[in-house]
Amino acid sequence: IIYFDGSHSETGVFRYVRVLRYSRLLRLAKFDQLLTNILERINSLLVLLAVKMSMYLFGVVLYVHVTGSAWYWVGKSTEDGWVKKLGENDVLPLNYLVSVHWA
Repeated sequence: IIYFDGSHSETGVFRYVRVLRYSRLLRLAKFDQLLTNILERINSLLVLLAVKMSMYLFGVVLYVHVTGSAWYWVGKSTEDGWVKKLGENDVLPLNYLVSVHWA
């Protein structure tokens, strides 16, 4: 809660939100441990290679999506951005593909 004098007070709601954030971190740590256990139990090198390549591919696709979305936001946020110069303000699939291409 923010008081009129500018001082902050932590209430039960803020503590609850903080606990939720920490619980998400614990779930992520458990997922990492589970993934490590599963990868240790795989006896086939081919399957292990396919799993690791899929994980790397997912990381690359996620990176391209985030940078493409950022590039689209930059192009749309200014008056003389590339989205408005292209003249295709409402054609989202085309604009997304263009931004991913240039990201």
